[in-house]
Amino acid sequence: MLDGNDLIKDPSKFSIQLREERWPEMDPHDRKSVDFLFVNAARGGHAETLQHMLDRYAYPRTALHDAIDEAITHGSTATVRLLLDRFPDIVGLDSCSSRGGTALTAALRIEARAAARATTELLLQRGADPNKRSASGLPMECALTASWPELASLLVKYGAEPFSLEEELQLLPRAAHQGRLEAVSRLVERGADVGTDCLAAPFKGTPLLNAVLAGHVDIAEYLLRAGADPNQRTGFDGKTVLQVALAHAARMNREDMAKVLRVYGARESP
Repeated sequence: MLDGNDLIKDPSKFSIQLREERWPEMDPHDRKSVDFLFVNAARGGHAETLQHMLDRYAYPRTALHDAIDEAITHGSTATVRLLLDRFPDIVGLDSCSSRGGTALTAALRIEARAAARATTELLLQRGADPNKRSASGLPMECALTASWPELASLLVKYGAEPFSLEEELQLLPRAAHQGRLEAVSRLVERGADVGTDCLAAPFKGTPLLNAVLAGHVDIAEYLLRAGADPNQRTGFDGKTVLQVALAHAARMNREDMAKVLRVYGARESP
C-alpha cells in the first residue's frame, strides 16, 4: 500500500516535489494522503511504517510538527525516539504542541503513566531543557499539576529547579482548570488553600471557579467537599460561582455543574 499507486498517483514525481519543496505542483490528494500516514504512524507508535515513509518521501522537517505533536501527545515513545534520531533538534522545539509549549511540556501532559515517564525521560536524555519557560509555563509547573507525582522528581534529576512547597501549593487553580483530579487531591492533601486566587490568566480565580469554567464536575465536587465556598464572589462582575456556571461553564456539563453547586448550597443571587 505504501508504495502502490492506490496511495500516491506518481510516487517518483511526488518524491521529487517533496525533496525540492515544490508545493504548488503537488497533487492535493497525494499531499493529503502522505500527511495522513505520517501523522497516524507517529500517533500509533508504528515506527517501521514511519521509518519507511521518511525513507521513501523526503518529507521536510518543518512539515513534521503535527507528526511530532501526535507522537508525543499519545505517548508513542518508539516513534518519538525515531523522530529524535532523525531530527535531533526537535527536542527543543517550542511549537510542537497544538496546545502550545515545548516537546517536554507536551510529554508531561500524557495521560498514560508509563508513557508519560518514558517519553519525558527520553526527551530529557536527549537534551530537553527542564527549566525552559514556554506558552505552557515551566516544565515543573506542568509536572506538579500532572496526574503522576514522579514526573517532578524526574525533572529535578535532570537539572530542573525544584519548587518550594508554597510555590507548589499555589498551582491548585491550574490543576483544577486542567481537570487533573489526582493532582488536585494531592495538592489539597499537602495543604493547598481551596480558596486561593493567586495565579494569572488563564488560571486566574479560585480553584472552584477554574473547575467550573472548564466544566470539570468531578473536580468541582471534590473542592466543595474539601471546603470551597460555593458562594464566593468571582471576578466576573461580582457574580456568584453558580451564575458563572450557568453562563460560562462548558456547555455539555452545564446542568450537571449547576446541580452539584446547588447540592453544596450555591445560590444564584449574591
